[in-house]
Amino acid sequence: MFSLLSSDDMRLKRKSPDELWNEAMKPILNTFETEDWSAVENKWDKYSLDSYLNEIGLSRAAIDYMALMLNFETNLFTSVLEGIRDRLMINDDTLFYHIQGGNDLLIESLKSECLLIENKRCSIVYNTEITKLQLYDQATTSSITVTWKANTSEVYDSVIVSTTAKSSQLIEFNEREDFLDKYRSMRQLHYDCASKIILFFNYSWWLHNENIHGGCSITDLPIRFIYYYNFNDQSIEQDGGGAIIASYTWSQDSMLWQSVSEQNAIDLALKQIMEIHRLSFEIQKYFQGGKIKHWCDDEYTHGAFALFTPLQDSDIFDDLQASVFNVHFMGEHTSTLHGWIEGSLLSAVRTALVIQEETFDVVIIGGGPIGLTTAVSLWLKQPTLRIVILEQYQIGDSQGSSSAFDVRQFRQMYNEPYLAELANLSFSLWRQLENMANLSYGSILNSENGYLFYGDFSAGQNTVEGDLASIEKTCKQLQMDCLRMNNSELKQRFSSFTFQQQYEGLFHNKSGFINVTTLMKALYQIIIQTKHITIRENEQFLSVDNSTLNYTFTRIITNRGSIIANNKVLFVPGPYAKNISLLLNFNLNLTLWEVPIFYFRLKVNNTKIPTWFIWGGNDPQSLYAGFPIDQSTNYITVLPNFIKNLSNPLIYPSQRTNVVDPFIIKKVVDWVALNMPEVISSDYYFDNKTCLATFLPDNGFILDYVPNSNRKILLQAAGWGMKFVPVWADILSSMILDNIEQSTYAQYMPHFSLSLPYRMIEKPEPQRSEGQKQTAYKMDLLFIFLCCWRLIIL
Repeated sequence: MFSLLSSDDMRLKRKSPDELWNEAMKPILNTFETEDWSAVENKWDKYSLDSYLNEIGLSRAAIDYMALMLNFETNLFTSVLEGIRDRLMINDDTLFYHIQGGNDLLIESLKSECLLIENKRCSIVYNTEITKLQLYDQATTSSITVTWKANTSEVYDSVIVSTTAKSSQLIEFNEREDFLDKYRSMRQLHYDCASKIILFFNYSWWLHNENIHGGCSITDLPIRFIYYYNFNDQSIEQDGGGAIIASYTWSQDSMLWQSVSEQNAIDLALKQIMEIHRLSFEIQKYFQGGKIKHWCDDEYTHGAFALFTPLQDSDIFDDLQASVFNVHFMGEHTSTLHGWIEGSLLSAVRTALVIQEETFDVVIIGGGPIGLTTAVSLWLKQPTLRIVILEQYQIGDSQGSSSAFDVRQFRQMYNEPYLAELANLSFSLWRQLENMANLSYGSILNSENGYLFYGDFSAGQNTVEGDLASIEKTCKQLQMDCLRMNNSELKQRFSSFTFQQQYEGLFHNKSGFINVTTLMKALYQIIIQTKHITIRENEQFLSVDNSTLNYTFTRIITNRGSIIANNKVLFVPGPYAKNISLLLNFNLNLTLWEVPIFYFRLKVNNTKIPTWFIWGGNDPQSLYAGFPIDQSTNYITVLPNFIKNLSNPLIYPSQRTNVVDPFIIKKVVDWVALNMPEVISSDYYFDNKTCLATFLPDNGFILDYVPNSNRKILLQAAGWGMKFVPVWADILSSMILDNIEQSTYAQYMPHFSLSLPYRMIEKPEPQRSEGQKQTAYKMDLLFIFLCCWRLIIL
């Protein structure tokens, strides 16, 4: 398959075990860094540690040396993914900590916090062995009957099973057919054994005689690992001795100690300690006794911790985590941190988030104008729907949108008749929105000064905004009252521009610009006055629980937990559409332009300027757009409709620099100096936030169902879509309600399909979002208060 290392043992002997390991794991770690954990799992989950190390060409001697020193000699049969997870957390430089006074203080602290919760909503019942859980009590279909060994029982709303997987097998879960996958995964899960032998001394000989301050020794003797930290700090300061972990063993090493009587095991461990520490002649004189713990002999755990064998990551991990209706399971075996307290804590957080999981009819991901307007449109059509809007930043924050400025162009003139028709429909919808928000006419859509296209009609330049000749043809075909203006008419009416002799224009008096700031404020006020629309800010989408796509609901995973959508999920991700597509297992063929926004001061603020767009000729870097005068500042807005390197656009929003290239600055300033005589070209500034424009290869728009989602997940993406916001909202709300085929928009839907040529890239590119990188192996701990539930934790 691949080769990494030669079997030159002389060369390998010069490397430490950690160096050997790190070199051996490079292929897996590179995949993790460049793609994600699922790619690692797909490629290497079938390998055991032994088969993987053999596959890459390590000699038997090198494998044995590394396995002995890194403590996986008796676990070579387990999954290589377990090994790499463990070594991502632990290496020669890892610092270990302990709770002063003993780990039981953690439990005691949690217990105290539980008992402090008011109204006795958290209580603890001791010495109670659970024998049976019965789902679907005859009285109510949502309750669970829990039976104790004494044959007493009680009914609860939810149950959390926090025992080990082995202990869970001793509980009778009914009805059994509901728990078949759970039983299977618990039976098949490999549990490791572990043993610790603690030796007590009245003199800390390792510290005083051998100057050992913490750390461990590794040996091939049966004791294997020795840990020297003295866990009785006050005692050691007073030279009162202390304890060491004389042996910590796993798997078969542990099973060896289990077969020996406790006294014999303590005696043998002491003997081996003395054999290793020959400089400390009087160790036995300081010896005070010992204590042994075998986790596989423990009547409550029946094993130490989970340790996956090959393919168990793929085959049973999801089933171990999965809830069965309102019976939930947690423990280190349901986390990726097997064998650690952190794994148990993470599983507790995950379970708590599942229990507090909210259910909505519709989940809208993206809190920009389209997402908010769609929520309002849905509410108007079905006022009883429960709708939630998730925004990864804050509503109105330009980081989460393509725009960093507060006005956007609105035009009805297009090359394509279908877009012109939809823009015409949106005009009346904008007016309806103004009326709903109790705003005056033109507060959101301002068409007072109209819209001007101008340039060389004969150039035939086809751009991302179309071409003048085709736009004029559409205007005539749809009888849009577009006014064709010759060069003289342009000069007479619009003195703020210098028109080259070949320039002509198209003017439309029902186009103009959209006040985005006013729009967002209006939408927000409408939403907060409704009872059925919820906005959740600073919540980032992470994934869809694909196992729910065949159910009547869809589970969405976010950085705050999970949300259930009973009906549909809509993504309106703006420039993040490609990132979202990769998280949804397909690959949009999208590119981004990072466009700056310039502001130039007028010489005299008494000129009426329309919203405008110019084709400067056959040069694709001669496209500019602008807006009327900002009366409060006496500045006019100018946007270049091009980038420096047209063949090298951005792919992801994370590539945005918010830095304006000097090439673009010179192009814009030079153009303004030549073409806008009433503007002071030397008096300008530009925003410190750039605008991201999103393009498909055909410069179209997407409003479609996501592939393989059973029409449960929708996506709106691509294009300069602000002008279509109310139309997109009307279409998307109809799609969510499954009546788009009967709507007036049915004829337009083929134009918005994901299946059109070149809109998707066949082979998905590896892409990991920042959220994925941060949550791959760690998760911030949250304090969650559960209320309004009758809950039992076993």
